[in-house]
Amino acid sequence: MVSTEASTFPTPVQLTTQLPVSQNQKKFIESSKQTIIHILQGRDPRKLLVVGPCSIHDLDAAMEYAHLLHRLSQDVIEEFFIVMRVYMEKPRTSTGWKGFLFDPHLDGSHDMIYGMREGRKLLLHLSSMGIPVGSELLELSTYHYLGDLLAWGCIGARTTSSQPHRQMASNLPLPMGFKNPVDGDLDCTLYALQSASTSHTFLGMNCDGRVSIQHSKGNPHCHLILRGQQEKPNFDPATIQYLCGKMDKLAMEKKVMIDCSHDNCRKIYSRQAPVFESFVDYILEDSKVICGAMLESHLNAGCQPFNGNRSLLKYGVSITDPCLDFSSTEKLIKKAAHILKNLQHRNDSSRSADQLCNAASISGF
Repeated sequence: MVSTEASTFPTPVQLTTQLPVSQNQKKFIESSKQTIIHILQGRDPRKLLVVGPCSIHDLDAAMEYAHLLHRLSQDVIEEFFIVMRVYMEKPRTSTGWKGFLFDPHLDGSHDMIYGMREGRKLLLHLSSMGIPVGSELLELSTYHYLGDLLAWGCIGARTTSSQPHRQMASNLPLPMGFKNPVDGDLDCTLYALQSASTSHTFLGMNCDGRVSIQHSKGNPHCHLILRGQQEKPNFDPATIQYLCGKMDKLAMEKKVMIDCSHDNCRKIYSRQAPVFESFVDYILEDSKVICGAMLESHLNAGCQPFNGNRSLLKYGVSITDPCLDFSSTEKLIKKAAHILKNLQHRNDSSRSADQLCNAASISGF
């Protein structure tokens, strides 16, 4: 028999008071958000990379990955701004493990208080390390518990068409990406962006955990994420051209991120590499539309089935979607940074030569 008894959960203000964010952490997170916003606006020439495990299920592995990613981010900081993908909620097509926040012990105990508390501790650690964090917001209440520690947020493929999620995004002081739905309906995503950018009045939860009337102003810092459609990619030039035409008609900012995983790689983790290389090609073509890319990456490659016995799990391997191993991730991103750095040097040399020629022409030499 299923129990209908409700368990008491701490309010957002209670948890954030117990686990507060420091002034230095606040400054870092706000600076990271502003950097992402400047990238979306074209004021920062770098591209945004959201990189990390499909989902977090092991805090030790997450921290080890974070140290490696932080070192990599410093190596390529002139070309890319890297945000760690820290997904602790997992939307399910039918059934399955719903993520660290909901079942952190992986045993069906659903110790959600522990999951939320340890999840917040993890994000606090990452901000202290100087690692910007991005996450999908699935439950409408999650932002009140973790949102002050995020630099970037995502509305997933299964909730892009949801009016409550669009309204929530319109009320967040956070750059947000909207994925196209699983069926590939790009118009749906464009309408989601349009909705999130406008004001709404709706019922929502406040920091005291009470239902209240929310008045949003609209979020001007949203962008589209192409994640493929029903085992077919959708990052091709024809799709980009179609989106540009539609965005022009809707008077929208043309900013698109390419998700190298999911249906764009047909969930074959090694195929993320050629998708990422196509993303780099767009940059080389001086595309102003493509603002960034997403990679699903873990310490070790692939994924593993989870049958309820945590002791049988391999360390640093995803239990949801298959991921690239970190070594391959590092090589891929460093190679891209090297290509872009050389391109910038050539462009600088070309401009210098042009300036010399113009100076010589003016002086009569």
